[in-house]
Amino acid sequence: MVSYKGLAERGVEVLPRGGGTEFSMPQHTVLEAPSSLKWTVYENSIELGAFSYQVSGFCAAARIGSGAIARSARMSRSGGRTIR
Repeated sequence: MVSYKGLAERGVEVLPRGGGTEFSMPQHTVLEAPSSLKWTVYENSIELGAFSYQVSGFCAAARIGSGAIARSARMSRSGGRTIR
């Protein structure tokens, strides 16, 4: 689980989804600040580059923004969540 507050402190905006202080993200998650996830639900993996955002909907195995794409090979080997 990932906390809304923890992401906000790192420059990633996420809007609340049904209450609580945390939400789930895929095992392979790369987020570059500043960026915004809004209300989108992510499955499988997400790589979101700086100055990128998605407002709502469902997204599976996505790479959004050039920063995340450029480092995807190196990050995919780490196997964990990365917030830059």
